[in-house]
Amino acid sequence: MNMTWQNLNALFEENYWLVQEQKKAYKKDEDKTESSSFSALAQIPGVKMK
Repeated sequence: MNMTWQNLNALFEENYWLVQEQKKAYKKDEDKTESSSFSALAQIPGVKMK
């Protein structure tokens, strides 16, 4: 299949939207999470805490 820039752009935007939705969902879960899980998560390399 020949991918045009428009197709790639559409794919990117779709994926970007999905990622944003996942971040929102994660944020909601995060708010309910206790700080113990929070600090455990902070030990994972690459995970940035605010």
